[in-house]
Amino acid sequence: MKQKELETIKKLAWNTIDHSSTLAQQNVANLVARGDLKIDRAVLPTLLKLIKDSVEQGYQQMQKPFVDGVSKVLNDLSEDGKKK
Repeated sequence: MKQKELETIKKLAWNTIDHSSTLAQQNVANLVARGDLKIDRAVLPTLLKLIKDSVEQGYQQMQKPFVDGVSKVLNDLSEDGKKK
């Protein structure tokens, strides 16, 4: 697979993860604002940073295995197409 395609896959994966992180942070902040999640509001920025940092750490740890897996699937599909 070409480097350009790998970069596109990485960007798509990151955009998905980043959006999920943003939604999780917004949902936690909304629950706290409504009083449905009872935590000290002074702790909220730390909690939101923990969510963001944890998601980023998970992405960094799984980026290579994810790209390797996608590459293998695409290569297998390409090989199957050549056999037909």
